[in-house]
Amino acid sequence: MPLFLLGLLVGASVAIYMYLLNNQDRFVKKNAPPNDPFNVIYLPADLEAYKKAHRGE
Repeated sequence: MPLFLLGLLVGASVAIYMYLLNNQDRFVKKNAPPNDPFNVIYLPADLEAYKKAHRGE
């Protein structure tokens, strides 16, 4: 009897795991795309020019 219950528990766990694995899109939140691309490097001179342009200098 305990072996039967253990098998039932393992079987139910595997069934739940397979269901969650096959239906990930229902349970996993999609990440929003980033606003800035990752391959952009902002140089200090560019930042200073941007600051001057927006301060009116």
